[in-house]
Amino acid sequence: MSTSPLLYVHSQRLKTDYESMLRLPGPYILWKPLTPVDVGRLVYPTRYELTFCIKAPTADNTVRNTHIVEFDLSALGYPINALPIAKFRTSWLKHPHVYSDGRVCIGALNPTHSLAETTIRVAGFFVYDPVLINNRSIATTSYMNYYLENKGTLPLQQVRLPTIDLVSHAAAKRSFVIKRVGNGGQQ
Repeated sequence: MSTSPLLYVHSQRLKTDYESMLRLPGPYILWKPLTPVDVGRLVYPTRYELTFCIKAPTADNTVRNTHIVEFDLSALGYPINALPIAKFRTSWLKHPHVYSDGRVCIGALNPTHSLAETTIRVAGFFVYDPVLINNRSIATTSYMNYYLENKGTLPLQQVRLPTIDLVSHAAAKRSFVIKRVGNGGQQ
């Protein structure tokens, strides 16, 4: 039985994402898979729960010390034709790149960025990293206004987030070349 190239790329990416998450250091980012993992059978998570332990303002005008975001990597086109879906499971962060329904605008990511790298990028939202705020691509205007009005008091907590270098590794940077083998069933 043959595996489609798209399915192969997707399953290999899920594997490298899982491997990258194993290297993601705490204490500000905690995670767990929400779908089965069986490394021996090459089954890797398609959904993750991430807990960001960073004090930050929320959309319901409170301040929380923990924020739960679910990442969904189940789209077969991920990572080439589909971005991961990230959505808050708790009251969401009041940030310009978070939609009013709690979805996170991850932005234009390079398909070679691992899930751990994407997670660190989202963690940067909690500390209002100005490098990550794109004024030309705002998800929620009122959250952008909040950010601009409160720039002097944000972030609410200074944290040292892990760097990309700590979680990057050769497996997460692999690229996949899909080639047609044989005559593709044509005579």
